Amino acid sequence: PVPTIANSPGLPDEPPNYLAQVSAAKDFNAYDLRLDWQISPKDSLTGFYTRNVANPWFQPLGTPPNYGNGSNFGYKTFIYQLVETHVFGPRTLNDFHLGWFNNPQIRVGQNLNFDPRSIFPQQPVSGQRGLPKMDFTGITSLSNQLSNPVTLYAGLGDYGNGIASNQPDIEIKDNFTHVMGKHTIKTGADLTYYQSFSPNSFAALPSFNFSGVWTGNKGNPGQPQSVGNAFADFLLGVANSSATSLPGHDTKWYDQDEQFYIQDTWQATHRLTVN
Repeated sequence: PVPTIANSPGLPDEPPNYLAQVSAAKDFNAYDLRLDWQISPKDSLTGFYTRNVANPWFQPLGTPPNYGNGSNFGYKTFIYQLVETHVFGPRTLNDFHLGWFNNPQIRVGQNLNFDPRSIFPQQPVSGQRGLPKMDFTGITSLSNQLSNPVTLYAGLGDYGNGIASNQPDIEIKDNFTHVMGKHTIKTGADLTYYQSFSPNSFAALPSFNFSGVWTGNKGNPGQPQSVGNAFADFLLGVANSSATSLPGHDTKWYDQDEQFYIQDTWQATHRLTVN
């Protein structure tokens, strides 16, 4: 595109010569449903359903529209709950709760039709897709080239592909209430079972770092040297370092919480006589 800032040449360490607004929509759709059913004079049933879907919510995806933005960087929330109330008599009742919750996190990467192994064959075979990470760093002086690198250019690369993680939880709760004279006795239990499943069968995207050491001639001791240009090293295809990884593994966590209680509320009767 044509530069939008005419007075800036767009050189390293100077203001850019192109600025533009890129839309970053965050869609959020939610709805709730409740149903009540009077089964009998002593039994009633209530059901709840909640669904929230947001996309994209975590990754702004501020790249050109035709570049290959990720199709989904959001999350989903599902909640189901049933409540059954049974009346044993005028002084005794019981309410039973059963709930299920899940919160999948979704990370669908960019450019899913591009295999990084086409330019980096050392990358392990996996479902990972997208452009490898490429960082450009420069050196301020020859004396501190390892301790004080500075960024001269913005990096390139895609957000890697991922698989939706799930966090299903089950909760069971029961409350029993009985009124006996001046005492109201309540007892119950709350049982919650947690899970978290994170599939990670993809290797990370490969990465390259370009620092200008080649165009600065720093590989030849005793010869004339300069700071060099990291992007020029990139155009020559000579990286300062590179990295890859092996495919990950699926992980699953479990936990549970069990709580019980009993409570006695006593109601005293007071009589005040005024003469």
